[in-house]
Amino acid sequence: MTNTVTYNDCGNQYDEYTGQDYSEHTSHYKKADRYSYNYKPTDAVLVDNYKDTTAQELADMMCEPVNRLRYRAAKLIKGGVISNKYDVSETAKELRRLRAELKTVKAQLKATRPSLDKVA
Repeated sequence: MTNTVTYNDCGNQYDEYTGQDYSEHTSHYKKADRYSYNYKPTDAVLVDNYKDTTAQELADMMCEPVNRLRYRAAKLIKGGVISNKYDVSETAKELRRLRAELKTVKAQLKATRPSLDKVA
């Protein structure tokens, strides 16, 4: 069973606030307008509160499933409307450095292993 939502015209246009185009969500389903979901209010709340609020708090505030908010947050991050909460660039740099160091240590170990086999 689908939930019926009231449809307003603000969902089928370009939103200057979030930079998202909502025209493709429901415009080609005229009979399904009242059963469709409008992401515009969710996007507005995410743009305002994403940095300093957890996903669960936002979900409780909006009475929405957490997965829906995480999905929209990922779409807005990918679109460049909002930025990630955490600085993943530093973590990625550290991970690359550690992988390179592991590779060199493995190469050194492989180089010394034949000489150890000759001694034993």
